Amino acid sequence: MVIKANLLSKRLIDRNAVIRQQDEDLKYKQEIYCQIREALTKAPSLEVPENVSYYQHLVAAKKRHYQSLQYELRSSQLHTKYYEEELENVNAGLENLKERYFRKMEQMGDSYSYDYPEDDTEPNIKYPGEADSRISTMASKIEQQFGLAGFEDSSKITLLPPIN
Repeated sequence: MVIKANLLSKRLIDRNAVIRQQDEDLKYKQEIYCQIREALTKAPSLEVPENVSYYQHLVAAKKRHYQSLQYELRSSQLHTKYYEEELENVNAGLENLKERYFRKMEQMGDSYSYDYPEDDTEPNIKYPGEADSRISTMASKIEQQFGLAGFEDSSKITLLPPIN
């Protein structure tokens, strides 16, 4: 009976050792499981590559749109600069024309008169004798210089080229 009790106690001790070993293995596997689960929660899901490709496409489209807007802006700036230069040229031509006109008027003296109509139309300027032909010659030269020949209605005159 003592032998049986020793045998049972040995089996019990061996069994406790096996259970302790299994318990340690179970704790180790549980720690590994927790680490893996934590790593998986931090890892991207399957939808992330789709989202990344979508946003890459969106960024590329925005970049193309931005470049086209930059091109439009540059084009508009060039047109503005061109129109400012043209305006300066026209103003300089107008000043030159005024100077020449007033010099001609000084040369002609006070031999012209104004006839103001009763309505709001333009006044008629009457010149004696040869002054009419000199004025019409000067007007035709101005029309040729500014490319206005053949226009009867000044509202149809465009001095600047259209925007492309």
